[in-house]
Amino acid sequence: MSLLLKLAKEAREKYPASVKPEPIYTGAAAVFDYTPELAAQYSLVDRFKKPYLNYRVIGKNTDSPRIMLPRMKYELGAEDRRIEGYEIDVALRVDPRNEDQKRVINELAQHYIDGATGIIVNAATGFGKTYVGCSAIEDLGITTLVLITKSDLEGQWRDSLKKFMGMEEEDIGLIKGDICNVTGKSVVIAYVQSMMKMKRYPSWVYKNFGLVIIDEVHLMAANKFVNCMWQLPAKYRLGLSAKITRSDRKEHVFKDHIGRTLIKADVLPMKFNVVVVQITVMVPKWVRYKAGRTASLNNFLGQHQNRQAIITQKILYAYNKGRNIVCFAETRKHLDYAYDCLVNEGIKMSDIGFYVGMKKNTLEEKEKLKAQALKRIVLATFKMTEYGTDFPHWDTAMLMTPRADIEQTVGRVVRELEGKKIPLVYDFVDSIKLLQNYFKSRCKYYNSKALNIIGG
Repeated sequence: MSLLLKLAKEAREKYPASVKPEPIYTGAAAVFDYTPELAAQYSLVDRFKKPYLNYRVIGKNTDSPRIMLPRMKYELGAEDRRIEGYEIDVALRVDPRNEDQKRVINELAQHYIDGATGIIVNAATGFGKTYVGCSAIEDLGITTLVLITKSDLEGQWRDSLKKFMGMEEEDIGLIKGDICNVTGKSVVIAYVQSMMKMKRYPSWVYKNFGLVIIDEVHLMAANKFVNCMWQLPAKYRLGLSAKITRSDRKEHVFKDHIGRTLIKADVLPMKFNVVVVQITVMVPKWVRYKAGRTASLNNFLGQHQNRQAIITQKILYAYNKGRNIVCFAETRKHLDYAYDCLVNEGIKMSDIGFYVGMKKNTLEEKEKLKAQALKRIVLATFKMTEYGTDFPHWDTAMLMTPRADIEQTVGRVVRELEGKKIPLVYDFVDSIKLLQNYFKSRCKYYNSKALNIIGG
């Protein structure tokens, strides 16, 4: 046991949680005079036995240190230092596209009327979360900060603010690295990777907003990303994500900062069919793996000739049926091998694109990446498409690397588009006990959505 874990355990035993104290004030967090028992209650361990601190200390080297704790865990402090932002004149210009979307924005508006300040919307991929965010901006009518983690999301938010609210480019600000374009902006899009650095920008920047929208809110439990929450005193916080669970079981971190008022919208935009393909694979003893640590196994499977030949034939079949295919793998090496196999089968190189990380985050590189995503067959890493990827023409997914959780991944092919074929997901199931268990996990998701499973 690490020294930190030992001290935290001893402190919790000495100072058990009892009556919650009243904060001195509430701003970005609930602030108290520092005590060992409060620090002990928030010295925690995740599922993988990694320690983390869900508090911050102010004035650590002074005679009167204070401790910041997640504000949604406590009643409002004696002094309310939350920021209400500046009024802005905005309105939605597009009606909800379906009854479920209408229900969600009505529920959201009612929660605000009832006094809620922290809300999380858990909506399926392709539901239209940016539209929900725009409805919150309309409901509250105050300066808004939108926290994102990748450039795809920046583009989506810019497009949505223009389409749904009639905003012009000059109405939308940006915080990214040395860019801090905030003054006079109704909505500012900010990269978490920049905002998480403590006190990087002038204090007035953090106090400019009355509403903070956190896109892909489940990411806000990461040890560094959560720094954003300690610095933003906006009165209102709205979390959006298709996924509100984490493998490390730290969901409580973002809920304690943002709120536990939950609106669910888990109806898929489009139903899809699952095609199960069983593959027999013999794994050598030198390939070591276990649940959660499958890198060597994935590398082996990604270069397995017979296995990839089976996958290639399924890709060819879908290609010849006129489908738009995205093939998911864990590594670029696997994608390169898949590319070689497809070219050897006669697929034109110009019909195959790579959707992988960019070398430089420039407009030119983004346009090149977008062009790659429009190819008939797209080879993509899971990481690149995990969230914020919006190409509605994709209608067929090939799960080339086995994973237990594929909810975000299959969401890439269920976005609505007029004239789109019924989406297909090809699920390749290997004859390895661990991977059979992964398949059972995927089946739980398929069954929860009442999907049609073919084969198996």
